[in-house]
Amino acid sequence: MCEYSEDRLQEMIDVKIKLNREWFSDNIEGDILVEIKPTCKAKIRVKDITLFLQGLEKLEYQVEENRKLVWKTEENKALQQEISIAGDGNLPKGSYVYSFSERLPNGLPGSFFEETTHLGKQIKARISYFASCVVELLINREKESQFVTIHQQFEVFEKVGDKIAKNLFASRINQSCGLLWKISSQKDIFCRKEACRFYSEIVNEGQMSVSNIDVKLFQVLYLKTPNNIGGTPDRIMMEICKKNYTGVLARCKDMRNITFVLSPTLPNYFLYPQTTNGTLIRTEFILRFSLDNLVDINVPIQIVFKQDIHVRPQNRGSVILSDNVKSNNRKSKSFYGEIEDYETDHFKNPKEDDHYHEVVSLEKKTGCCTLL
Repeated sequence: MCEYSEDRLQEMIDVKIKLNREWFSDNIEGDILVEIKPTCKAKIRVKDITLFLQGLEKLEYQVEENRKLVWKTEENKALQQEISIAGDGNLPKGSYVYSFSERLPNGLPGSFFEETTHLGKQIKARISYFASCVVELLINREKESQFVTIHQQFEVFEKVGDKIAKNLFASRINQSCGLLWKISSQKDIFCRKEACRFYSEIVNEGQMSVSNIDVKLFQVLYLKTPNNIGGTPDRIMMEICKKNYTGVLARCKDMRNITFVLSPTLPNYFLYPQTTNGTLIRTEFILRFSLDNLVDINVPIQIVFKQDIHVRPQNRGSVILSDNVKSNNRKSKSFYGEIEDYETDHFKNPKEDDHYHEVVSLEKKTGCCTLL
């Protein structure tokens, strides 16, 4: 075994982390790749190999202080896990693969990013996850990090949809116009870009016809700040997509099925839109049905990323190095404090080419909805 200076050692070893999928939900799997380069003439002492899973909720918002807009920041650690992959040992030159399969905690909020302006103040809301592997050497350490997309855990609808979804029923009446409208659906949970179907029953007893039936999908962003200082809003509502349908004649009854595709024109990015339930950041979705602005019905729904959650495997034990005696004195090397640095260098705004958001106000008395 040979010892090298810190600069020289960086030329001798290469560390990478490779994830098996673009996104994860209940289990994260991948490989840690360690290469002792051919230029190394002797074995390299590896004290241990550790996997760190990290998640951070970060809310940045502007407030007015002394007639100036200043930035405030709130943070919450959504995930902190440290997994020992391999123990103490010596590695000769060559390539080594250490596989991992780790169960993620229940209830993790999904990855999320939103950047918008409300009442002249900028807001940035982000939920980010990272996987980092650290190879602890005798006189140095090598680290590699990678951005990870986490989707909030939901079951498969085709298998257990009846158990988790609820029937929807909503109604609204405008007596002055002689309009009665009923909306119903067999479920309140949908996948992004899914064609959701609603049954509509309209009774028009008035003398005027209804020219249009409008359906709009809104994303409602809830932000938690200390006492909402500086006028930062509790809730921001943004229109995502909409569709118009033919109206209803005067003095008639109209019964039809309304099919509405959730955000059909959005770029095929795997974060948006979907329901997210974090501590600082929470998103919900509302479908608004309108009859010429005479009758409005708001229907709350959940939008999730379709996923097949299989039976969870047991966590694998540590992968043992050859010529290994596992160290029982391994010290914790938490890198949670480095999330910020990695995030700044590598995080790309996933919606910089996405202009579907439009901030709107949520009107009161726009109907009701009942979950059955």
